[in-house]
Amino acid sequence: MWGSIGYGLSTLMAGWVYQKYGFAYNSAGFMVFVALSIVVLLLLPGSIFDMTGEKKGNDHKLSSVLKMVVSNRFLWFMALALSISDPVQDGLRSFEPIYMQNLGLEAGMIGLANSLSALGEVPFMFFADRVIRKVGIKQVIVIVFLFDLIRRLMVWFFPFAEVVFVTSILTSASFTFRLISSIMLVNHILPKDVTSTANALIGVTMFGAGNMLSNAISGFVYDNFGNREIYLIGASLCVISLILALSAGHPPDELKKVEQ
Repeated sequence: MWGSIGYGLSTLMAGWVYQKYGFAYNSAGFMVFVALSIVVLLLLPGSIFDMTGEKKGNDHKLSSVLKMVVSNRFLWFMALALSISDPVQDGLRSFEPIYMQNLGLEAGMIGLANSLSALGEVPFMFFADRVIRKVGIKQVIVIVFLFDLIRRLMVWFFPFAEVVFVTSILTSASFTFRLISSIMLVNHILPKDVTSTANALIGVTMFGAGNMLSNAISGFVYDNFGNREIYLIGASLCVISLILALSAGHPPDELKKVEQ
């Protein structure tokens, strides 16, 4: 939540600074905030980082945690679906500001779109888990994929600045429900002593690989075909994710208890 608030405020401010004074001032401001972060980190009491009193769990290897994830069909299919639908489309989001600029939006408006998207995540974070428990995690994930499929196709069929602006802001809803669903899948299916490793495996490794791959592919598509075509690729990935989610089967008993 605090990350979303910070991102929302900083993108709004950065768009205004870039439009008024240029990129160099944004770089200077970034370095100032990094320096302040280092100072705050150095001033934190050492007791915060003291882990000697914590209870040590079983020493699970990464390979064994990966085996646990893969062996659970529902968790594995959902993890793949989430990895394909969100991080693999990170390249789309990276080039979206360029597309908005090409359509005539000024840097301040582009910053406003990113700011509203990030700040819009905050209210969703307060009740996302309750919605997931009430509606069901599989149903929520499927709805998110359908929602994003419509968002991508809207830009493909109506490539206007206003449409890109609005659909960019709507990322706040799907991002938040993806994030909470991903964490809940791991925390309520796997043993508690492996949840941190499993969340890192899915949320960092799998999602991170998707980010790197998608940015390279999106750059190639943008150079050779244009930005609008990236949205069609994004829509296709949403369809693949939707098929994986529908093929995952029924949630395990551990999740059914949480939903009840």
